[in-house]
Amino acid sequence: MTPLVELLEWDTDHFGFKVARLHTEAPDNLKEAQDICVRDNISLLISRFSTDNVLFTHELERHGFNLMDTIVKYCVDITDYRVAPVPGPAITRPCLKSEADDVAAIARDVFANYIGHFHQDTRLDRDKCTALYAEWARNSCLDNNLADTVLVAEIDGKIVGFTTRKARSAKVGEGILSGVSPEAQGQGIRKALMVASLNWSKSRGLERVDADTHVNNYIIQRVFANFGFRMHSSFYTFHKWFGGVT
Repeated sequence: MTPLVELLEWDTDHFGFKVARLHTEAPDNLKEAQDICVRDNISLLISRFSTDNVLFTHELERHGFNLMDTIVKYCVDITDYRVAPVPGPAITRPCLKSEADDVAAIARDVFANYIGHFHQDTRLDRDKCTALYAEWARNSCLDNNLADTVLVAEIDGKIVGFTTRKARSAKVGEGILSGVSPEAQGQGIRKALMVASLNWSKSRGLERVDADTHVNNYIIQRVFANFGFRMHSSFYTFHKWFGGVT
């Protein structure tokens, strides 16, 4: 049974105080959830839920939660997709474990000014927020629990982009984290990584690929649209703070 409030151990270790996620969209559970946070010395409680639930949005606001971001989710049916040549100029291939630091460095550059829920929270240290994505990318190269594969784009022997992929079931895969070095943008690297990703998904026998991004990340949404992805849902992320963390 999923707990009402789940401690996020990785986030907690990264930021140095307790961070948890709320697992309910029922207003009647909010008081109990907040009592748990106070009892267990949880500093930050995160709630992510469907934008369809407007009444829950209002209830969270009444309880002192603040909106931090809006996520849009896309999917594409690849049942009839045919493996395609990956366009240049980059070479795309699986990442080696020894290249994890290179991938992390790209993530650090890409996410330094990201508009996700961590960066939008002024009570969080921005450098730590950026470092979170860098560590996430690094760990994805090393831990199969985070990603089944990390595909990289390479030009002249230098990694200039990456994307992490995970099969969530026998038929559904997900793109989780991706980025292209600022100096390599505008060269079709995102397109190459998307083709390589769809090829990988097809080779795994997947029938659908999911992906999500921030509502204002228009560049990535245009890439999704060009490859036949369609938006199917959206989610709000709210934060509530407890205690004296600054």
